[in-house]
Amino acid sequence: MTGGTSRRPATGSRGASAASRRAALGRRTPGPARERGIGLVEVLVAITVLALAITISLALYDGARRSFQVGTNLAEQQQVVRIAFDKLSRDLALAGLNSNPDGTQNRPDEALEAAFDTAIVIRADFDAGDPARSVDPELLLAGQFHAVSTGNDEIVGYVLSRPGRSSETLSFEADVVGVPRDGVVETVTVPDISLLQDDPPYTLYRITVDDDQDTSRMVPLIDNVRSLRFVYYDRAGNVLPAPGGADDAASRRARASIQRIGVRIEGLTSDADLRWEDPTDSDSETREYRKFALVADVTPTNLGLFGLKDLDASLAPPSEPPPPTLHPGHCRALWVDWAPNPPQDEVARYEVRYGQNPADLDGPDYAAAPGFYLDGLEDGKKYYVTIEAVDDSGNVSPPSAPASAYAANLNTPERPQNLSATTALAMRVELSWEPVVDNVVPSAPGADPLQPRLRDFAAYHVHRASMPGYSPDASNRIAETTLPQHADTAVVHCKPYHYKVVAIDDCAKPGAEAGPIEGRAYTTVEPEKPINVQAFPVPGGIRVIWDSVTLDVAGSPIHIEDYTVLRASVVGGIPPPDSAYAPIEFVSGATEYVDPTAYDPLAPVSYKLQARDLCPNESELSDAAEPVCQFVGDVVIVQPQPGDVSVGNPVQVVLQNGSGSYQLTLDYIETDGDLTLYTEPLGSGTTWATAWPTQAGAPGSYRMQATAQQADGCVQQRSVSVSVGYDGADSAD
Repeated sequence: MTGGTSRRPATGSRGASAASRRAALGRRTPGPARERGIGLVEVLVAITVLALAITISLALYDGARRSFQVGTNLAEQQQVVRIAFDKLSRDLALAGLNSNPDGTQNRPDEALEAAFDTAIVIRADFDAGDPARSVDPELLLAGQFHAVSTGNDEIVGYVLSRPGRSSETLSFEADVVGVPRDGVVETVTVPDISLLQDDPPYTLYRITVDDDQDTSRMVPLIDNVRSLRFVYYDRAGNVLPAPGGADDAASRRARASIQRIGVRIEGLTSDADLRWEDPTDSDSETREYRKFALVADVTPTNLGLFGLKDLDASLAPPSEPPPPTLHPGHCRALWVDWAPNPPQDEVARYEVRYGQNPADLDGPDYAAAPGFYLDGLEDGKKYYVTIEAVDDSGNVSPPSAPASAYAANLNTPERPQNLSATTALAMRVELSWEPVVDNVVPSAPGADPLQPRLRDFAAYHVHRASMPGYSPDASNRIAETTLPQHADTAVVHCKPYHYKVVAIDDCAKPGAEAGPIEGRAYTTVEPEKPINVQAFPVPGGIRVIWDSVTLDVAGSPIHIEDYTVLRASVVGGIPPPDSAYAPIEFVSGATEYVDPTAYDPLAPVSYKLQARDLCPNESELSDAAEPVCQFVGDVVIVQPQPGDVSVGNPVQVVLQNGSGSYQLTLDYIETDGDLTLYTEPLGSGTTWATAWPTQAGAPGSYRMQATAQQADGCVQQRSVSVSVGYDGADSAD
């Protein structure tokens, strides 16, 4: 066909055409490039890579930030520690500068006023280069000394404190009170510091003493200090023990031997490093803080150096002191007072001479300044006293005119105040009270000018009783102590005790009593059981003894007064159980008891003990103790012999090889019914004789039983069987 006709495929070729089309679709035909989007997998991979990159960047940044912060904290703390360390080192280097400019021998000033392991106090002329401050107030302080170059504000110390938590006290002795200076040391105390340094962080303080008082001013230097340490060396480089701040001769010599001082300050960063811990620090409060320590040795060039006395000083002795004034009032003592010599005399010390004969005075005793407590006298005796002044060259003045007075104990110690006693401690009652430092002001004139100061204190007497209304005396005194405290350990737990305390002077004169105040100990631990319990027959009963219980079951010492005695019957020789024991007596204050029950070997008994306090805590029962005795001798019934038994015939009993005197009882027992017909007490002795009693009856079979008892209650029995007829001619066994 032509034109509009079309050719159709032959029938049966449809399947082949479909296959051809599929084959054609599988072939890529040339044409424009295909466009395609990002799949889900690609998106997730990209996000993961981006997150990882950001995390690494943040970690690197945080590490850099933390490293910078740690470095900043360390740098900041190092800087402030260095500043404080330099200040401390500069002050130490000046220690002793002009502390004794004229070489006065009796001057109490020291280059090192106090030297502790964790604190130091020095004296130096810090303002020597200031024309105004170097003489104010030094010129006013000169007093008995030719020159004074250091004011009280030039007594400088370094200590650590944690405000609100430090509770220790720094104490040292120095001449700080009085204008002008009097050469007498006073005790300076700096409260609320830390010497132990076990609770950091601390603040480092620089302390100075006020110009005319014994108090101190504290100026903070740096915070966040972990510790402050000092080490002291002598000239040979040997380490010296820290001599402290006392003014006795040994402590002064120890401080004078110091030639070099080691200093160590350890600081903490202001902020904690929360991702770091110091493996060497066991303190949870500071373990996460970085530390920085500075260590150095300082050698003060002025230690041991003194000024020279004027070589042109006069060789003339000091002028005669005025007559002293004597003040009786203290036990076997006089208070001696006098006006000082003029400053130009340059008095180094005063000599006090005394005695009962003005022409032959004892002594001398020495005083650095006017005022002397002269003790060791006899009350009621008249004493004469003169004063001599001595300068540094040893020149001695003429003696003053003598003064006289009678020694008399006019004072009475004050009552101890604020007496307290504990009520909940184990094994003890702790008492405390305020120290007695004063006397009751006497009404008599002429007392010590420092009245009411107690100069003749001897001790405190501690008294105890079970009831409050008692008078203190030697019978109830439990302790004598010089300290304002006492621990009473001889106490029964939960028992109330009533305490009184009295201050006593050297003449045993008591003051008013403090108290009574109740105290008691407490525990929940029971006592150990009594041991060594023993029982013995004695006249009048059975004596039970035991050892005092001195420990509780935890092994701690205790005091026990009260015991319970328990008794049980022994049946068939079998030890009775604890439940069979019944209390028979309560014993207090003793370790023995006599049971009035007569000893009967035929009815044995057993005893146990129990200790107890008043809480009440009771011990276990002790081991059992049965009465034990040993009969000395042998009981023999001599009569009747066979054929001699009849009513009225004699019966004789002899105790052979006995010791002492015995009590004998004869029992006449009917053999058939084992019935005691008659009991005859024969009294004491070793040989007994009695007629056959008509009460025994006849004829019949009988058993005579002799019972002998020695002094300790131990008994022995012997018996003999007899047959009694009307004619009295039957047998005896």
